[in-house]
Amino acid sequence: MYTGQRLLLISFSFTIALAAIEFLAVRLPLRGKPSPPNAVWPHPQQITISNDVLYIRPHDLKIDSNIRSCDIIAKAIQRYEPIFFPPKLAMNLPPSSANNILQSLT
Repeated sequence: MYTGQRLLLISFSFTIALAAIEFLAVRLPLRGKPSPPNAVWPHPQQITISNDVLYIRPHDLKIDSNIRSCDIIAKAIQRYEPIFFPPKLAMNLPPSSANNILQSLT
């Protein structure tokens, strides 16, 4: 060590954890298979993947479940509704005295 100086050694430990849900007992196996990475969760029974562009009418689309007492489904609906139906922006008209109003873009 140097005189009058202290050397501070900081050790960082990084741990990578991979997690998976396993069954609790042989008599209680989990049915199904794990969702792929970056997939919606809970994973639906059926997904059709395509590169086609789909347009939706927000008033005609509804997120629903036939399971009424499942907090996982209820939280998923709460999580995805703002993504599917973002809040509308309130647009205020500029004051009539404003002279810096954009007229056109070229």
